[in-house]
Parts: sequence; structure tokens; C-alpha cells
Amino acid sequence: MAYCIYLRKSRADRELELQGFGETLKRHRDTLIELAKKKNLPIGEIYEEVVSGDSIAARPQMQRLLNDVSDGKWEGVLVMEIERLARGDTSDQGIVTKTFTYSNTLIITPMKTFNPTDEFDQEYFEFGLYMSRREYKTIKRRLHAGMEASCKEGNYIHHTPPFGYSIVKNKKSKGYRLEPKPGEAEIVKLIFQWYTKGILKEDGSYELLGTARIADKLNSEYSINPLGGVWTIPTISTMLRNEHYLGYIVFGKKKRKKVVENGIIVDKWTRNESYGLYKGKHPALVSQDTFNLAQERLSRNPRRPSKTITNPLAGVIKCGMCGRSMYRRPYQKRGQSASLICSEKTCHNVSSAFYLVEDALLTAIKEWIDGYEIKEEANKYDTSVLESKTKLLEEQQKQLITYKNQLTKVFEAYENGIYDSDTFLNRQKTVSESISSTEEAIVKLNKEIANEREIISHQEEIIPKARKILEIYKTSDDVQLKNDLMKSILDKVVYTKTANGHFKDQRQDDFKLELFPKLPKNKGNSSE
Repeated sequence: MAYCIYLRKSRADRELELQGFGETLKRHRDTLIELAKKKNLPIGEIYEEVVSGDSIAARPQMQRLLNDVSDGKWEGVLVMEIERLARGDTSDQGIVTKTFTYSNTLIITPMKTFNPTDEFDQEYFEFGLYMSRREYKTIKRRLHAGMEASCKEGNYIHHTPPFGYSIVKNKKSKGYRLEPKPGEAEIVKLIFQWYTKGILKEDGSYELLGTARIADKLNSEYSINPLGGVWTIPTISTMLRNEHYLGYIVFGKKKRKKVVENGIIVDKWTRNESYGLYKGKHPALVSQDTFNLAQERLSRNPRRPSKTITNPLAGVIKCGMCGRSMYRRPYQKRGQSASLICSEKTCHNVSSAFYLVEDALLTAIKEWIDGYEIKEEANKYDTSVLESKTKLLEEQQKQLITYKNQLTKVFEAYENGIYDSDTFLNRQKTVSESISSTEEAIVKLNKEIANEREIISHQEEIIPKARKILEIYKTSDDVQLKNDLMKSILDKVVYTKTANGHFKDQRQDDFKLELFPKLPKNKGNSSE
């Protein structure tokens, strides 16, 4: 059985590279290949990644390695130090320990070979992982303390500056500071002025602008745009709450929290109420009084998310021009029917009456079902596709055996001294890639064959189910139920309209709907 190599560049490695110690991965790769040569260990694969290791979830190559080790693919793994395998929490360390122990896989370093099934080696291995975790947490604390100390000195530590500022190097000390950016800084001052004081009218009075009107005004009258390219309500709201414009440095306003979602640990960013606020080296763009007025007005107009859904097509209809979600806009005061409108104010996709879009969508789904039913009826007893894919699968499985035999011969040539390290790795890589592509083709064919069999076995169930969904949708008054029904048969629907339909010779329903159903597609997938 072959061995593999695992390489990972850490934060400390990058610091050494900056000091002129050479490229880390290459240096480690050469060391481990030489170790394999001395021990006559055939190398089947090299796993490489450049991450500062916290959790296994953030290290895709480590995940691949653990899966392969768990499957018994390798006799042993060559690594520079056992610390390279895991610096995560105790659960991650437990995963690594159990995976190597249960699969009886060796861990080979230049200093020592560890057999996880040996009691003394296992103790040493677990102790090494524990010390690695302690070292990692110490490094994180030092980095965090160093960043906060830099912020206390008034330096800016992030890569992207707030709108209105540029990042410049400090002249007489380490670190960077913010500096007002001409043009953008004036826009920041205007935003705060419009929101707290308003714009001057012809009669000499001032009219306050909300975040929506400020975004519209900036998009239509000014050529300077934010990082996203378009001024939006969330962009304006975030800027109005940003203390950097007061001349402060903000540290730790958001903190990362690990939560469990669907049985998986994921990182989520949450607001930190005890974040640091330090006097910066940059000048303020707004006064404290103006900033306080903005916070007071923002507090009077909080966002009030609706607890009940009012749009049966929520999350289903997407804009065909900008890709954002379309939403239902009611006009209760005007006494007119609701419209379907793009959520991006600068988008040129024309809105339509919501009931017209809903009716057209139901018609399009019915046409799609009818087309699917006709297609399935015509191919009801046609199993030629399934038979051809089954034969192709058998050929691919035979080819996989051939490639694996070739790989065995490569290992034998390396062990017999016919191949040097470079020739072996190049030949092994070529054959391994052929094996990998063949295995991928086999997986794909198995999925396609399973899909064909599912269509054949369930073709009599699909159509009645879809028709029943349409029937319930048309008769139900439960908006949430109708939304769930639509999402059960549609991934999304793309809406596009270029004519405004306000003239007599233009149709109000002159729009296009493109369906993306969850069932297999067929010719009935659009409505114009």
C-alpha cells in the first residue's frame, strides 16, 4: 500500500518567508520526498494547502486526507510535524486521532514514526496535538492583543478603508492610518447633512431626506459610487452608523461565533456590544452633534421585519437584468393593485401588476407539466438510454482496473530504483489523474443511471403531484402555504420586461418568465 504527503503553510511559515527563509511548501516537499526515498516509501499523492489552521472545516485538503485515511487508502502519512495535522479544538483533535487510530495509519515525521495503535505513541501523539492547540491559541491572543494595541495608537488595521478615506503609511512609525479621500469625503459630509439637516428648498426651508431618497439622489446626480457600484439603503444606513467618520478607530464591532446548523459547526458574525472605540490619527468628517442627530433619527425609524409573509412568490421570482429578488409592492393608499418590482432601485427592469405575473406563472407551469407529460408518455417504455449508460459504466469500471494496475507498476518501478523521485512523482501524477477522472465518470454515470431508473419508476407519480400543487395553490388563501408549494416545484423564475406598457398600443403583460423547475426540464419552460 502507498503513502502520501501532507503539506500545510502556517502563519509562522509566512513570517519566515518574509525574513528570507525561502518558499515553505517547496522546502518541506523536498524534505519529505527525500525522507520517503531513504525509507523506500512509495508516494501516491501529495496534499497541499495554504491556511492558518483552526478548524478542519476551513481546510479542504485536510478533509480529503481524513476521508482517504478513513477509507484505508494509505499505509502512512508523511508530515513535517504532527502539529501540522490539527490545531483545532478538542473535537477536531479527536477526529484526527480516531481517524488515524481506527484505520491503523502511520504518521511519519523526519524525527519519529508514530503508530496510533501503540499505547505510548498514541499518548505522545495526543500530547503533541494538545500542545499544538495551546500554541495556536497563544498566537491568536498575541495577534488580537497586537491589533488592539495598534488601534489604541490610532492606526487602521484593515485592508479596505471606509468610504471617504484612503489608507496611507505612517511616516515616522509603524502601521497605517486613514486619510480623507477627495471627492468621497465630500459625499460623506453630504449624506450626513441631508439626513440630519436636509436639502435647501427655494423658499429657504430645509427638507429632510431618508436613506432611500439619499441613495436615489446619489445614483442619479453623482458619479462617485461605493465599493459595490450602486448606492443602496443598507449602504447609507451603515455609513450613518460608522464611528470612523467621528475620527475614531473601531475595533471588534463584530465577533465570530460558532453555531451548529443542520448538525454542522459554522462561523457566524454577530454584533459585539462591548467593542473598542479609540481616537484615530485621521481627521473626523462629521461633528459629534451631527452624528448624534443621525443616531437619534435612525432610532426613530428602525427596520420592522414582517412576521407573516404577504407575497406567495417571495424568493421565487428573480430579476432578469440584475439577478436580485423581485418583491410585491402594495399600493393600499392609492387603491390600485400590487406590483412586482425589482428590489434594486437603479435596475431598468420594468414592473408589472402582480396578478398578471402570478397568472402568467400558473399558466407557464401548466404548460410545462403538459409538455413533460407528453414527453414521458412518448418515452414510457424506452429503456435504451438506461441500457447504453449501463454498458458505458461497465467499460469505465474495466478501465479503472487497468489504471490501478498501471499505478501498481509505477510503485514497483520506484521501489526497484527504476524511477527517481521526480520521474516517479510525474508518472504517479499522470496515472492518478487518469484514475481520478475515471472514478468521477463512474460516479457521474451512477447518478445518471439512478436518475433514469427513478424517472422510469416514478413517472406515473410526478405529474399528478405537480397538478395537485397547482390545484391547491389556486384554491388556497394561505400565503405561506402557497409560497411553500411554489418552492417545492421551482428553483427560481426569472422575470424580464423592457417595455413600460403605459401607452395604448403596448400590452401590460408584455414580459418574459423563464422557469427553472426542480423536476427534469422539457420544452414547456418559458412564457412570453
